[in-house]
Amino acid sequence: VGLTTAGFSVFDAVVLQPVASPRADELVTMYQDFQGVKKRRVYGARRMFSVPEYHAYRDATRTLSGLAAFTRSWTVTLGSDSPREIGGALVSCNYFDVLRIVPALGPGLTAANCEAPDAPPAVVVSHSLWTTAFGGDRSIVGQSIALNGRAVTVAGVAPEGFGGIDVEQVSFFVPLSMQEVLQPGERDYLDPHTSWLT
Repeated sequence: VGLTTAGFSVFDAVVLQPVASPRADELVTMYQDFQGVKKRRVYGARRMFSVPEYHAYRDATRTLSGLAAFTRSWTVTLGSDSPREIGGALVSCNYFDVLRIVPALGPGLTAANCEAPDAPPAVVVSHSLWTTAFGGDRSIVGQSIALNGRAVTVAGVAPEGFGGIDVEQVSFFVPLSMQEVLQPGERDYLDPHTSWLT
């Protein structure tokens, strides 16, 4: 009975629960298939994308209104005085736009804090993290928080109940380019031969 219950819980979370998007029925998932490719580093599954591949698909699509990408949950340390571990996702700049998710506070991720080569590190925190770790402080947008010891500016607060569209819900969202900031030396985020984006 225990195994059956656990199995159904996973099936329910993955298949039966709707994606937290106002137009979830219009969302599709893209995968790619490799044949004869040997020079490939995999952080998740071979069907995942590298950043250059994601950019190529995003720029070439003619049938989709938008194409967003994200990573599985990454664990980082929040704060410095009383640090705690939290999970977050690296996402493309258009992640919230494609999902039609409007932040509860702040502008969220924009080209100004996301795509410019010299853009300062930015983060959108989940509503849950905002209320538990920051006391629901409405002036948090524009302030800095510490992620893995690095100062990151809060660009917004996600709407209540939204923790991403993957099975594992996350507490924050940062641009893909922040991979080098949060985990330097872990991998080259622009490497065309590295699978790590969904």
